[in-house]
Amino acid sequence: MTIGDHIGQYRIVEQIGVGGMGSVYLGEHMLLRRRAAIKTLLPKHMAHPELVERFFNEARAASAISDPGVVQIFDFGYHVDGSAYIVMELLEGETLSERIDRLGKLSVGETLRIARQAAGSLFAAHTHAIVHRDLKPENIYLVPDSEAQGGERTKILDFGICKVRNDTDPSLTDAGTTIGTPAYMSPEQCRGLDTVDHRADIYAFGCLMFHMLTGHTPFEAGAPGDYLIAHIRDVPPPPSALADVPPEVDALVLRCLAKSPDARFATMAELQAAIGEVAARLGMSASGTPPSTRALTPAAITPPIASSQPVDEPIVQPRRWPVIGAIVLAGLLTVAGAIYVTMDVPADDDAGADVAAFVTAASEAGPAQEPAPPPKVAPEPTPPAATTTVAPEPAPSTPETPAPAAAARPKPRSKPALHRHAATQSPQPPATSTEDLYDTR
Repeated sequence: MTIGDHIGQYRIVEQIGVGGMGSVYLGEHMLLRRRAAIKTLLPKHMAHPELVERFFNEARAASAISDPGVVQIFDFGYHVDGSAYIVMELLEGETLSERIDRLGKLSVGETLRIARQAAGSLFAAHTHAIVHRDLKPENIYLVPDSEAQGGERTKILDFGICKVRNDTDPSLTDAGTTIGTPAYMSPEQCRGLDTVDHRADIYAFGCLMFHMLTGHTPFEAGAPGDYLIAHIRDVPPPPSALADVPPEVDALVLRCLAKSPDARFATMAELQAAIGEVAARLGMSASGTPPSTRALTPAAITPPIASSQPVDEPIVQPRRWPVIGAIVLAGLLTVAGAIYVTMDVPADDDAGADVAAFVTAASEAGPAQEPAPPPKVAPEPTPPAATTTVAPEPAPSTPETPAPAAAARPKPRSKPALHRHAATQSPQPPATSTEDLYDTR
């Protein structure tokens, strides 16, 4: 493959990487001008069908996973010269291994943030029955993304040796063989068991977190075989033995590194939720938002810290019916009271005599300075003092007229008399407590 060659609709611009299995080139679509990374398999491997199948297995697996944390595949196939190729999205950023090498180790907050994102993407792969089986810092890319937490997003690469759990072809599952990177392999992978499932990725994920926190893998060995023995037999140290790590993070990592798959987290979704809880407990920003609903399952996931109003539940509007009902009831009571006070209710004789006496006394008194108040059932009122009027010429004095209340003091009224007096005035609706009107309890 040389600069200027064409692979499908892409023109080779330059070579940007080379490895033991193939080379990676920068390509540009001839019509869309979209840039992409083109991965080719070295010619010497084209003679091995199982290697070619693994190469294309990466493209098929990544294409089946719809998740922003998994590299996108645009095309794959054979070039005119017979070489196999994969066209994938071009990533800008750095690998996790490059960042660890540059910084020595990562902070607890940054480790939890990166781990939480990657766990969600791996759960998406597991829901498609795809087990990566080769998780390591080189296969996790960190790309800028303003929409992601922390301003960057993880991208998982290289599904070349992934295991599809519903495969029936033994040549694709490699039963009885040891596949992976020794420093990050689960005990069941080291033993070559054919029962490897998604929990092998959880073990490798614990190795990743250990490496980010301390700058070292859980076991240090000089030969691949020594790594295999350590994963199967030795107990890993807690990360706090090598770095300043809180006990909660120690427990999280060591549970991932359990020898028995049953002792690890059951799913990547459960692990992702646990990372969020630990981050929230430590006051880290990695759990600023709850895990996405894509990464949550109804079964056995510890609920993450959430806001008082759940994101996925509809907002409950205030109930207005109790208030409306109270207003309608008050209106009905007002109408009923008005009808009642206008009814012709017969009064007793004593009450009628009292009213007649009051009217007679008022007519003899003539016009008054102030309107006389209606009689009230109250303690005996004090007669009003006589008023003196100043005029230009003396006016004949008039006999003092007793106050209406003194002339005929009404007896205590019975209920019908009070209502008859009320009927002579403009009807007033009965007072209604506004506190009762708006009491929605």
